[in-house]
Amino acid sequence: YCGPATVMMVLDYYNKLDISQAGLSQELSTDPVTGLTSTGLMEEPFIRRELTQVKEGRMTLNKLKQKITEGYAPILLIWFDDSHESKHYVVAVGFNETGVFINDPWPTHWGKPLGRDTGSHVYLSNEKLLDLWSISGNWAITVTYAPLANELHKVDVEIAGLPVGIKTRLSLNGEHLDMLEVGDTTSLMLSGGLHVLSVNTIIYDMDDTAYYCLNNLQQVNASQSIQFAYTLLYR
Repeated sequence: YCGPATVMMVLDYYNKLDISQAGLSQELSTDPVTGLTSTGLMEEPFIRRELTQVKEGRMTLNKLKQKITEGYAPILLIWFDDSHESKHYVVAVGFNETGVFINDPWPTHWGKPLGRDTGSHVYLSNEKLLDLWSISGNWAITVTYAPLANELHKVDVEIAGLPVGIKTRLSLNGEHLDMLEVGDTTSLMLSGGLHVLSVNTIIYDMDDTAYYCLNNLQQVNASQSIQFAYTLLYR
């Protein structure tokens, strides 16, 4: 069930996970037949665990990105896919200028949703998110919490040294995230622990000029800004 699953994600981020998904399903009164969880009940598991500063309601895209920047992991109610036939909960965990990254509890082996991907740190363009988010009038829930040992870390990623218009592939723990060029910034909220961000080691432009990134693989385990810098290899 996506409602209990997303609540589990956020409780885990805040070091408050003390219950199974089945237990959360009971707390949330999730319908065992349809799998639906009412938005009006989504705050209950947080309040029970003394995370009492819960805010829910409509949120603009800019406000969502601001909340991610501040260290929150908002839960969103969206259309499951482009068919606009069923509801689905996801967690927003990062963004760039053109879109938002979500953690989606829908398992990849259950099939790909129409018009988008599923899994960890899945990218949705601003336009795609706003379309899917329209089901609920841009409903979201955010939880204010005291910083903990395993709190979310904000990581900002930039690219340097490439010509304008040449992009490199950004990956997180081996999984493709985004295509970046000079001037772009991607902000990610990562849970505690060690993560690996990487880009292409060598990039070629249209004239076959090669650019090399010496620090193409960087480990992160705290909030920080990192830059992948390219230098001219040969013409």
